[in-house]
Amino acid sequence: SQGTIAGGGRYDYLIENLGGKPTFACGFAIGIERIVLLLEKSENPQSFYNSDIYIVCQGHGTQNYAINIAEKLRSDDYKVSMNLENSSFKSQFKKADKSNAKIAIIIGEDELKNNVIRTIGPDTLKRKSIYKIIDDRINEIEDQCAIIISDLNNISSANKLLEKFPNAEHIKIDNENLFVDPKITDSLMGTNKQNWVFLETSKSNVISSVTSMLSSQKNNERDIKLYSTVSGENYENPNSSLDKLGKISFIYPSNSKPNYNNSFQVFYDSYIDMFGNEPDRISVRARDLTMDLFLRILVYRRLENSFNHGETEYLQNKFNYVIGPSSILNKSFFILEHVDLEVLDYNSKNED
Repeated sequence: SQGTIAGGGRYDYLIENLGGKPTFACGFAIGIERIVLLLEKSENPQSFYNSDIYIVCQGHGTQNYAINIAEKLRSDDYKVSMNLENSSFKSQFKKADKSNAKIAIIIGEDELKNNVIRTIGPDTLKRKSIYKIIDDRINEIEDQCAIIISDLNNISSANKLLEKFPNAEHIKIDNENLFVDPKITDSLMGTNKQNWVFLETSKSNVISSVTSMLSSQKNNERDIKLYSTVSGENYENPNSSLDKLGKISFIYPSNSKPNYNNSFQVFYDSYIDMFGNEPDRISVRARDLTMDLFLRILVYRRLENSFNHGETEYLQNKFNYVIGPSSILNKSFFILEHVDLEVLDYNSKNED
């Protein structure tokens, strides 16, 4: 095809045909000239090279740890760069600066050993909160049809849901096939009852396609509610419209909550004046975290002295620290619910 940029596939029999041992293999080729042409047509070709986050690491065991962090961040659609040459901190900081990354994560042996502060709430707590909501709703509504859609990275949470819904249909998504056939979900749903769909993935393309599909399948005789125990902000990407998510009353855990009040507008305007572009979720979180740590240390002199203060909330993030076995943990997070065109804090809404 004239429009192809890259192509490839499986070559499981290639090595054997050339006289070697049977070996699984895959391969691909990229059209360098076509990529150059695409870059020339781009309004801002430099953006292809910019990173959201740059990971700086040095010391025994830090590189593998850094790679794991990078993979998790990339699964949330962040552009992450890191250096694999085991060069000095000074050299890595220079490369981080050239990457135009908004945030640098620094991992040394001491940080790896002590896990100083984990600012994102544990996934186990988030899942427990969603399970509690599900259990409460099971007690309220006995007759519901359950469908579980999960990728290979979230089989454990899918199995936990199957314990609650032993008759549920489980649709598994593998890395080669990220498509959910709408005919399958359409045939599995009941009429004149609630259909509960559990979407266990952080893959933004799957989230976008499944939410669009479910939104189109809901009608007056078929009520659909969407849940996820997987934490992430991929539900707020431009391909997942608020209208579609609100139509299926989507509930899920999130590290942050969209909030565009006057305080945010002040920060937004200042950020554009300083950097020339809009602040993204990482920038807002960096601002909130810095503000929280600064105020806690200013008032209580030491961070650990502030733990009894309880939860604090800023533009889009909140913090409540506890001392864990090997680190300080932030146990705060949001449970968000899409209602019409709004994104609401589920716990605050139900307290009201």
